[in-house]
Formats: sequence, C-alpha cells, structure tokens
Amino acid sequence: MSRKHADRSVRLFLPPDLRNALQAHHVESGRKSVADTARRAIAAGLSGGYRNHGVAVPASGRGIAVALPRDTLAEARAVAAETGASLPHILTQALAAGLNFP
Repeated sequence: MSRKHADRSVRLFLPPDLRNALQAHHVESGRKSVADTARRAIAAGLSGGYRNHGVAVPASGRGIAVALPRDTLAEARAVAAETGASLPHILTQALAAGLNFP
C-alpha cells in the first residue's frame, strides 16, 4: 500500500506498550515495514467486529503513518460514526485487537 494516497493515510499516536507490541509482531512477521504490519493488524481487528480494548490514545508523540485500503477505512469510519468515537481511537482499538493486545 502506498502512502501516496493522502486521503487514505492516517497518522496514529500509539502508547509505548502498544508500540512495543506492534514492533515485536513486526519482527516476528518479517514484513517490510511496521506500517504494513499495522495495516494488516487493523484490518484483522476490524474484521472480528469492533471492541473497545480500553487502550488510551495519546494526543501526540511518535506517530506512525498507516495507509489503509478504501474498504478498511470506510469500515472504520462507519464504526466511528456509529459509536461516536474518533477515527484514531477506533483504529488504535482495532490495532490492539489485531495484535491480541491485552
């Protein structure tokens, strides 16, 4: 997935423990980039149905730019509209679900 599509690229600020879990999963998976690992985990987390994992979403910090496919982004936006939560919150919870983060 290319980051050339600015309308599908989202910058996520992750708490340190979730960032560490993502990095560990990235090393295990052997994928090209952390963003690719995050994209796949977000898609997996959303496919299982949205569930709030209670992961706090920091307002700033070291961010990661994740380019999402149209259908994944549309699904996340629909969940955000339905729940009233922000898109970064939904994506962070989906990432946590996709990584089986406690």
